[in-house]
Amino acid sequence: MRQWRGIALCGLFLATGPLATIRGHPIGPSGLQPLTWQNAQISRTFAASWPGHDVVIDGHQCVTGRVLLFDVRDEFAYDIDEDVEVTLELARVGESGPELRVAYEKNDEGPAAAKQIPLPKTSGDRCCTVRFTLERARFATDGEHGADITITASNGTAVTVRDITFKRSHTTPVPKAYGRLELQALDEHNANTPALVGLYDGRNRMPRPGLQAVPIRLDTDIVRVITTGQRLRGIGGYGASLPWPAANQSAFYINGRYEARLPAGQYDLVVSKGPEYRMFRQSVEVKPEATVPVDVHLVRWDNLSEKGWYSGDDHIHYARVSALDDESLLLVSQAEDLHVANILQMGNVANAHHRQYDWKIVANAQNSTFILAPGQEDPRTAYCGHTIQLHLPGPVRDPDHYLLYDLLFQQVRAQGGVTGYAHVGWPNPGLIVARKGLALDVPEGLVDFVEVLQAANADLQTWFDFLNLGYKLVPTAGTDFPYLDQRPGAVRNYVKVGSAFTPQAWFDGLKAGRTFVTDGPMLEFTINGQAMGSELRLEAGAPLEISAQARINPDMDLLDSLELIEQGQVIRTVSSKDGAPELRLDFQAPAAHGTWFVVRAKGKPRGIDDHTLAVSAPIYVLVNGQSFWKPTEVPQIVSRLKQALEFLSKYEPSTDEAYETLDRFKQVWQAEQPAIQQRVRKALAGYDDLVAKAAAVK
Repeated sequence: MRQWRGIALCGLFLATGPLATIRGHPIGPSGLQPLTWQNAQISRTFAASWPGHDVVIDGHQCVTGRVLLFDVRDEFAYDIDEDVEVTLELARVGESGPELRVAYEKNDEGPAAAKQIPLPKTSGDRCCTVRFTLERARFATDGEHGADITITASNGTAVTVRDITFKRSHTTPVPKAYGRLELQALDEHNANTPALVGLYDGRNRMPRPGLQAVPIRLDTDIVRVITTGQRLRGIGGYGASLPWPAANQSAFYINGRYEARLPAGQYDLVVSKGPEYRMFRQSVEVKPEATVPVDVHLVRWDNLSEKGWYSGDDHIHYARVSALDDESLLLVSQAEDLHVANILQMGNVANAHHRQYDWKIVANAQNSTFILAPGQEDPRTAYCGHTIQLHLPGPVRDPDHYLLYDLLFQQVRAQGGVTGYAHVGWPNPGLIVARKGLALDVPEGLVDFVEVLQAANADLQTWFDFLNLGYKLVPTAGTDFPYLDQRPGAVRNYVKVGSAFTPQAWFDGLKAGRTFVTDGPMLEFTINGQAMGSELRLEAGAPLEISAQARINPDMDLLDSLELIEQGQVIRTVSSKDGAPELRLDFQAPAAHGTWFVVRAKGKPRGIDDHTLAVSAPIYVLVNGQSFWKPTEVPQIVSRLKQALEFLSKYEPSTDEAYETLDRFKQVWQAEQPAIQQRVRKALAGYDDLVAKAAAVK
């Protein structure tokens, strides 16, 4: 139930202060603060996305913050399944906007359930009382630090609570008898294999998994229940990656075997192992005082590693404290059939979170093609964008020159690392803006990749702009676990490494562009027999034989279309009205000028901008020595980049972990402005030169 994680990620900041405060010390990357406020039903209160305060208003003890988390006393309600009436007293309703967002664990949906609560139209500091019902509330302490309910204002401002009370309906069903389930997940070799499991009773409730479920560290917590969807699903244009067949989004990982004592009854069992395996779903009856054995034989739909393609996620955050964390992470990676898990330490100008106890690559002892590769999301600011550095032998940080990304990129490159920008494909560029940093770093040849697929969204415009300026950039995909997708590998890169997998071969293949990004469809794409990432040098008039194919696991989706894109424009589409598991596209044309091509596959729409998606890396075509750029588009692209660079002279408060970076960021910004503006002038001169060269092209 960590919906506030996404809010912290977007860097929301609150500058207002209450009349009297007692401040808790912020914890972790969310700025979580333990506060002292409680009542007869609430044992603990936290604020997240800093700041939060205990306050006294009109003689009443209150609590205020942008994100408030409440832990319901276990003796009042624990692991229930019933409607609960909530009475919420707000001390200053005017500050909270038109409605509140209330997040909680709902028995038939999972930890990501939320509802909007309208507020009365009023202004100023007037108080009010609102009442609403949490349908099928669970209160199983699965939230951050054991929180059961999270309250935020829809307009992103503060919420000030004077009191919150709960009235139970006491309708939670009481089991009449128990039985036992013995579950085995078996792979295509009939061997026990890690897998993701959903188990739902007749009311679509998932019993809390026992200690045999794989433990997962989220900040300071150890949890065993995950959400198969996204924390921000339904907000800001976020879709759904790796569709889950059950309405309940709760699931847990197992290491091949799982035993549990369960209330007798009928259960819906779902077992998954990533997009290359067929999904298993079966009804299971647990009889009173009996043991039911279930062997789940997972069947491969495809095996891309046998063809030299190995999957990876470029963006997983996980605090690795010891080798025990490695054990859990490798089990999760195997359960998702994710070969390369890039575990990123997350930095800011003042600190680093999700720290790594060791920076050596860790391989699974039984299958060395499953690895954990330490890296970092650092430097990371909303001023220049969030960057990712992969395949590092150790952290690379320079807080005194934090906004001079070029200096750090050069150090990473010298160590053999791979450099890139995160969140480039987000649908809302105002959240974390990479364009400003890219405008400085790409012309200097410092950027290997851009993360274009995330949370089932792939806005390709920024990437296409730089390709059309003549710069090679590789596309990548990352879940930003646990902040966006809640399953590592829900979006992923497939990288062609050839006959033998090694970590170095995977990163070399990624850097060379032998890759595609996907949350479902699998791609093949060649021009004149040359694959993704290739550069063809041809004479004018030479034939271009283009071939592409998309396939998808039918348990996940069906394909709607396969598109051939040249220099940002769709030039050929193959579609299926009813959806198809496979689409093929062939196209022939003479080489007329330098250009580049990618292919894109889309699944059947499930809603607005909600479908599975895959995009290939480019194939570059140079004709008579001419670049693959698009001269006619250069002036418009340069104009957009110049507008982005203008913002680099304007100070804006830090929004990345502002509780610890606000003052430090301002100091660094002021000290580095001369060097930044020198880089801006250099970039502007380079772009002017590009415009002049484009104008000279006939």
